[in-house]
Amino acid sequence: MSSASLAIDYRRLKDAFFELQSMEPQQRPPALARMQTTDPQLADALRELLAADEVTVPELDEIDSESATREFPRYRVLRELGRGGMGRVWLAQRSDGSYHQQVAIKELDRSRWSTTEAKRFARERQILADLQHPNIAPLVDGGTDSAGKPFLVTAFVDGQRIDTYCREHALHLRRRIELVRDVALAVAYAHRKLIVHRDVKPANVLVDKEGHAKLLDFGIATLVGDAELTTTEGGVPLTLRYAAPEQVRGDRVGVACDIYALGVLLYEVIAQESPYPVNQGAAALAQAILTAEPMPLTRAMVKQGRTPDHDLQAICARAMRKRPDERYPSAEDFASDLQRYLDFQPIQARQGEHWYVLRKSLRRYWMIIALGAMVVTFGLLHVYRLDQQLQATARERDKASTISEFMVTLFRGAPDAAPDPDAVRRKRELVDNAQRQIALADTKLSDDVRSYLFLRSEMYTLTSAHRSRRSSLSARRCDSSRTAMTISRASSSRLSWR
Repeated sequence: MSSASLAIDYRRLKDAFFELQSMEPQQRPPALARMQTTDPQLADALRELLAADEVTVPELDEIDSESATREFPRYRVLRELGRGGMGRVWLAQRSDGSYHQQVAIKELDRSRWSTTEAKRFARERQILADLQHPNIAPLVDGGTDSAGKPFLVTAFVDGQRIDTYCREHALHLRRRIELVRDVALAVAYAHRKLIVHRDVKPANVLVDKEGHAKLLDFGIATLVGDAELTTTEGGVPLTLRYAAPEQVRGDRVGVACDIYALGVLLYEVIAQESPYPVNQGAAALAQAILTAEPMPLTRAMVKQGRTPDHDLQAICARAMRKRPDERYPSAEDFASDLQRYLDFQPIQARQGEHWYVLRKSLRRYWMIIALGAMVVTFGLLHVYRLDQQLQATARERDKASTISEFMVTLFRGAPDAAPDPDAVRRKRELVDNAQRQIALADTKLSDDVRSYLFLRSEMYTLTSAHRSRRSSLSARRCDSSRTAMTISRASSSRLSWR
């Protein structure tokens, strides 16, 4: 095998080993089983490395038995918490009686002791000393042990990995996003201090018993613009699953690599799986990170039987762009977009999409819009009813005015009330003339007014005829009375003469 092939195999083995180390112990066997189907040699080599990693080698790293006797100034070791790519972490507590506090003590493995690693370790201690944020485990103390090895002391976070915490507590989507937002705000704070974490992943984010996310392990962090410790060359560990393309290539890195890792973290916390095929070996994973597009978050949500969310898909996609300049400008912008999502506001990742802002505004203010629409509807209905009433009033007014004018005209030409044989005929002619005027001349009259005027004119004719008949009858009665009286008087005269 050529030296180039050896280098490639070593790189694959190293990346896969660190990937397994970042997992929970119960997650490693299934991962190895999946890898066995695609790369049996790599899986066998990893099993040997994991087995060797658990073997006690006192002369090299003083494990197991050392945990009972390991001592640090002012602290008493309780047990080993774990190991990272650079060193070991111990759970300890104060031994000088100043106060009671459990802490996490980190030191370099003796096997990794070198000038470069010592310098990086000292850098981490200085970085933590400059960071004071509620979502970052703070530096408590630091120093050197009796052998001259440096160590640093941070607050002990009694919690679970963020992905394990979300899964075991069955957190709803909103709460998961809030946790990632808090981590992003912590990363943004570090960036403002010109510090790049470079290893944001679930294993470095613990959620304590109060539900607060804490960002840990600035072991491979660097200062922005530091030319000495900004590449993956020289044995600097990274977790391939969360590494940005520029980290995989070994290019200089900046804040964009943390934004990429935040995108992957958000994806996995929601989808509970990686956006890339992690079970096909380190080489395939590295190639996918460099060239392939991640599986859309919406598809992963559909696989889980959940409703796909295109806003979250857009946020993840922008944070995980291949080119650093196409990602969010800062971790703070990433956190702000998550907050906008939580507030039902339009997100920056989907700016420019047609109708998107309108749809989002309608969704956010639907209650206010619905109430406004109801008020406008009732207002329009009220105005319509008022208009109908005004129109009805105007019609009645016009009707009354027209009837009044008609009746005045009608009676102005009426004959005197004195008995007249031609009175009825002349009144009939007057009414007929008025009706012709109604039917032909005044076209602005409504049908109900026309009908009413015709009815009134007919009633007037009938009334006049009735009055004429009554007058004639009265006249005849008077004539008959006068005749009777004359006859009666004549009879009386004759009887008196006799």
